[in-house]
Amino acid sequence: MGGCLIDGGAPGRGWAAGAAATAAAIIVLCLVALVIAGGVIDRFWLLYLIWPAGVLGAAWLAVLGYGRFRGYRVRRYVLAPVIAVAITGAAAATGLPAAANLWLSRGALEQAGRGCADSGQARWIGGLRVEQVARGADGACFFTTGGLVDQAGWVYAPGGTPTAPDDRYTLRHHSGDWYRFDRRF
Repeated sequence: MGGCLIDGGAPGRGWAAGAAATAAAIIVLCLVALVIAGGVIDRFWLLYLIWPAGVLGAAWLAVLGYGRFRGYRVRRYVLAPVIAVAITGAAAATGLPAAANLWLSRGALEQAGRGCADSGQARWIGGLRVEQVARGADGACFFTTGGLVDQAGWVYAPGGTPTAPDDRYTLRHHSGDWYRFDRRF
């Protein structure tokens, strides 16, 4: 009755649209998380994703639960958000978004790094939001990309291994003349 098949039939249009919209919103949220993990903007903004992630997760479970209760085939609606969340987690854990953003912004960052003028003014360099640029004692250029309390960013050191300004810095070689840094408060 009413377009609902109890034996696992096709879902109604309204339910299918709601399930697809919820899954799409979860995927968009994952893409936003990858942009943040890529260092485009400060990692602090990940905290603002907790509330929408909880609401979308609850909505997704409610939609799927209702669909199962009505006897709809819900398998295809289950997979997309689960795969999106798994890919997002794996990419963020491996540092792939940050590496991809460096790769995309490398030319502009290297050009800015050759001049490396100290600046406390935030600006876009390539696809990267840089909060601060500072020259190290050995000529390396530190690009701070974020941090509310702790800071993180990239170091361009064409002359070799950079020297950390103090013991609060942790430097990790990324590739070529590029290093990743974290600075603890």
